[in-house]
Amino acid sequence: MADLPFDDSAAEIRLLNLDRYAALAAQLRTAPANAEQILTAHGLTTPEQRQRVHALWKLRFEANPALREKFDRLVEEGCAVSPGAGPP
Repeated sequence: MADLPFDDSAAEIRLLNLDRYAALAAQLRTAPANAEQILTAHGLTTPEQRQRVHALWKLRFEANPALREKFDRLVEEGCAVSPGAGPP
């Protein structure tokens, strides 16, 4: 079995879920001034964690354009439902 491109921190594993990653992206888009607080609330406390999660999703989206389309749709819905909302 291949190793995941990050350690097994709970925050990074939770963000393997498309809905959670899209919620994070929507929160960042609607409240960019609060990016540090939002990322920390999602458990991404280091630049390395953030980079690993982003890199994994980038690979997933490149391999599956339909997944990217679904992500974009979820982000737009998240922005419309709760602009500026904090993390769940």
